[in-house]
Amino acid sequence: MHYRNFLLIFQFVLFPLVGSGQGTFGPAPPELIRVTVDPATGDVIISWHASSSANVMKYYIDITFIPGPNEPPTGITIDSVPAIDTTFIYQYAKTDYQPDGYFVYAADSSYNKSIHSRVDSTIYTSATFDSCQANISLAWNDYNSWRGELNG
Repeated sequence: MHYRNFLLIFQFVLFPLVGSGQGTFGPAPPELIRVTVDPATGDVIISWHASSSANVMKYYIDITFIPGPNEPPTGITIDSVPAIDTTFIYQYAKTDYQPDGYFVYAADSSYNKSIHSRVDSTIYTSATFDSCQANISLAWNDYNSWRGELNG
């Protein structure tokens, strides 16, 4: 009977911690500083502060659709860079058509992953010209790291 209880505790309590690898035993997460668009090329430049953990081997860069305020981001890894890099230039962004969110996470030599950084996004701006009113209207998406800091 005690053996069975031990197995149940292992299966439901310990196994998810061992199996996830997402931040449980991984390095400290990097801190995303900014996501900007180079106006000359349309490339997205993603910059972050390095993880404070010593055993980081790589940073993975993910692209995501902009999550809602209470939704966790899910992303697709677009590339990885060695731990000495803290900037990545994404040349395949569609900055002329839409905003995209980005986040970064660290991986150590055992491929344990940190939790991801916060999500930041590019800004997509559109303009509408009303020739009858001689008026131009601008609209843009919310920029994650400026939430609550801009007055309209």
